[in-house]
Amino acid sequence: MRKRNKCNQPRLSPTFQIKETEHSSLKNSQGTWESHAKVVRHHSSETDWALKDGRSPPLRVLGGVNADELPMTTVGDVYVAADSGRDTTGVSGLVLRSMDTLQGYKVLGHHKDEKALPVGTRLTAIGEIVNTNPADPRDPHNLAIQRPTDGGPFVISKLPLKDIIKSYCSDSVAFREAAIAFGGIGLAIFSTKLLMFGWSNWRDMRIRQRREEASRRRAAQREQHAAAGRENGDAAHANGSGNADHDNDDETETSERLCVICLENRSNMVFQACGHMCTCSECSSNLNRCPICRTRTRAIRVYHA
Repeated sequence: MRKRNKCNQPRLSPTFQIKETEHSSLKNSQGTWESHAKVVRHHSSETDWALKDGRSPPLRVLGGVNADELPMTTVGDVYVAADSGRDTTGVSGLVLRSMDTLQGYKVLGHHKDEKALPVGTRLTAIGEIVNTNPADPRDPHNLAIQRPTDGGPFVISKLPLKDIIKSYCSDSVAFREAAIAFGGIGLAIFSTKLLMFGWSNWRDMRIRQRREEASRRRAAQREQHAAAGRENGDAAHANGSGNADHDNDDETETSERLCVICLENRSNMVFQACGHMCTCSECSSNLNRCPICRTRTRAIRVYHA
C-alpha cells in the first residue's frame, strides 16, 4: 500500500467515466404519466498512470478505474431536451405529440455526466503490489498496484490511511452488530418454536394419561359390578346379564363421547372447520384451535337428541 501520492500524468486524466441517462414519461394503466429514467450508456476508460511521492520510483496502477472509493470529479454535466432543435409548434410537433400520446412513451431528454480523476490529486492506495516483469524482480520500476487476487480490498481514496481504516472498522462493527441482532432474533424464534413444540407434546401426553386413567377407572368399575353380580347368585346374574351387557355398551359409547380435555363431561362442541366433536362447552371456551388436528377455528354447541 502507498499513502498520499500524486497522479503522475502530465497532460491527460488517467481515468475517465461517462454516464448517459435517458429521461422519459410512461403512461401507466390508470392513464397518468410517470417519470422514468434508465441508463443508456455507461463507459469507463483508463490510460497508463502511476503514483509518485517524489522519493521512490513511480508505482503503476492497474485497473484503477474499478477501484473502490475512486475520487472522480465531475468535468461535464449536460442535459439535452428531446425537443431542442425541433419545431414543436407546427404540424410536425402536433404529430409527434400525438404519436407519443398513442404509444404511451415520451422521451424528455438525455443527461450526460462525465467524470475524471484530475492529474495531481493526492491519493491513498490500498491493494496488492505485483511485479510486472518477472525477469527482473529487483527493479522497483517494475512494481505495480492492483486489486488483490484473493478478493481483498482495492481502495484509491483522497482520505488518509487512518481514516480509511476507521471507516472499514466502523463498517465491520455495524455488520457485527447486525449479525448479533439477527442471530438473537433467530434464536428467539427457534426457542419459541421449541417451547411451543415441547408444550404441545406435554399437553398431548397429559391428555393421553388422563384418558388412560379414565379407562382404568371404568375397567375397575366394570370388574366391581361383575364381582357383585357373581356374589348375587347365578339366577340373579343370569337375569341381569342382559342389562350388564347393555350397561357396558352404554359405558363404552359414553367413554367415546367424553371430552378429550377433562375426560369427565360429555363432548357437545363441534369445531366448525374440521368437524371434530371432542370437547365440552366448558373446556372449549378457552380454545381457539381443535385439540385433535390443531386447526384454528371456532366451536359450535351441539345438542343431543
